[in-house]
Amino acid sequence: MKIKIVLMGGMGYPVTETPWGMPRLKSRFEALGYEVLLVNWAERQQVYNFVQGDGPLAYLGDSLGAGSAAQYPGDIKRPVQFVGGFQPSEYDARSRNIQITVAGNCELAHAVFDPWWMDTAGLGYARYARAADSKTIVLNTEHRGAHPDDWGWSQDLLYHHAVSQLEKK
Repeated sequence: MKIKIVLMGGMGYPVTETPWGMPRLKSRFEALGYEVLLVNWAERQQVYNFVQGDGPLAYLGDSLGAGSAAQYPGDIKRPVQFVGGFQPSEYDARSRNIQITVAGNCELAHAVFDPWWMDTAGLGYARYARAADSKTIVLNTEHRGAHPDDWGWSQDLLYHHAVSQLEKK
């Protein structure tokens, strides 16, 4: 069974994307032999088509992509091993009181957010929250960084967390 990873860029993807963000993260996962899809946060049907089948699965996204990473797993019936978000946006329509609820079929979700609203004007201020009646483990880590903060320390953190969760299966 092949491990699949969905990576979703935010509002400006791919125009505002840097080589150190999602493209580098994609290369890191591919170097492990994972099958990776990198798309804009709004490509819900393309994501749904990609995740069909069996095997370990993870979704990661930045900004609005972080909101999609938390929500799109709810489109499928099987478990999702990991969801990761780089600076989820409080302006995401899915954000309620600066929280984005993670789909209940996810085992582990981890968001890196900027705790200082002024750093990103709210673009990276939202956090992940557990869905009612789910067993999802939700972690939120504070890290100050320029939006979307999907490189360097934050990327290393979520990359290693995703790999450790996916390789358990």
